[in-house]
Amino acid sequence: MYPDLDQSEVVFVHKLASGEPTARSRALKKLHAFLKQRSEDSSLNEETFKRLSKGLHYAMWMQDKPILQQELAENIASLIDDFGTHDEGALFVKIFFQALSTQWHLVDRWRMDKFLMMARVMIRKTFDVMSKNKWSKDITATYLSVFKETLINSQSNIVQSLKTHFASLYLDELSKTEKVTKAVSEKFIEPYLEILQENRATDFFFKSICDEIFQTLIYTASEEIRRGDLEDVDSEEEDVDDIVQLLRIDNPIPCDFDKLGDRLFEIGAQPTVNSKRRQRLYALSKKFKAIVQGKNPQPEPMEVSDKPAISKSKMHKAAERLLGMQQKLHMDRQKFKMEMKEMKKKQNEERIADLLTSIITSKGTKKIKSSNKFKPNAIKKKGHLKTSSTASRRHAGSSSKGKTSKFSSKKR
Repeated sequence: MYPDLDQSEVVFVHKLASGEPTARSRALKKLHAFLKQRSEDSSLNEETFKRLSKGLHYAMWMQDKPILQQELAENIASLIDDFGTHDEGALFVKIFFQALSTQWHLVDRWRMDKFLMMARVMIRKTFDVMSKNKWSKDITATYLSVFKETLINSQSNIVQSLKTHFASLYLDELSKTEKVTKAVSEKFIEPYLEILQENRATDFFFKSICDEIFQTLIYTASEEIRRGDLEDVDSEEEDVDDIVQLLRIDNPIPCDFDKLGDRLFEIGAQPTVNSKRRQRLYALSKKFKAIVQGKNPQPEPMEVSDKPAISKSKMHKAAERLLGMQQKLHMDRQKFKMEMKEMKKKQNEERIADLLTSIITSKGTKKIKSSNKFKPNAIKKKGHLKTSSTASRRHAGSSSKGKTSKFSSKKR
């Protein structure tokens, strides 16, 4: 049935996509040993990872319980530890996101959250591997190259929604790792600066990068400045802690804000950048420069006083006026309804009167027409004229004959 496939790989794919939870869990446990053995034999390749990634995708598809979904995502991400080399681990991460992107159009809204969570767990595990290896240049470059080929690439085949989701959690997950220095943060921010410099990203992806990467850094620095200003204010400590928890800046990423501001300004000054993007890049650069000067780049929140701005007497008067207006509107509405009823009643009476008069007049004309013996203009008909003319001639002839007979009798 599958002549070019390893039979063991086919079995793993079928078991991982099984409808039985026990079959899926057993297959996943055996997959760890399978990958370790294959890694030792150096027999893992891209095609193997493609088939296994598809099986892992449907293993998550079949899992419906939220707690078990989290455990499954962490179990899938832990497969990185089974590889003997980081090149194999990086290839697995690359194929994993490519498979997720390929099946993305089939994910419905009920399954969207668990696949986004699985992507987050995989990214967290990748950062954790780099952190445990003390951010080694070679290992960091290996995994970062995978991100640059897939998720941090405006021209890759990865769906745009996955790219924007990755940008939204990129700094969040990076800040949770240990020993992140300025040099490390520059390495991970540089790929997004390169995308802005290429100026080939869509407007949606450009906005996502500006908001999720650079604006997040500005929010973090702004909150750090505000926290420094409010260190001695005990009454506002709880609010500050809530904001810190919301922005997840317990471990803010160290950055060279001056260098970032200069770089964004240089990118915005390129002639290929349109005016809208140039304004956004200049605004970000200006905010980074303000941070360097120790100024808060974000506008201060409005202070809300506890005292009411309007006295109770004014509030009561306003309420009374409102009630009076409502009553007046109600009375006007009722009056308008009565007037409309009277108007409709008069119109109906007028229509009935007009209808009766038209009926009476039509009956009178019909009686007059029936009493006439002859139709009007009957004398104008051709036959009637002919008969009247012949009758007159006959009458004239008879009278002349009478006269001649009288004259002849006298003569005799």
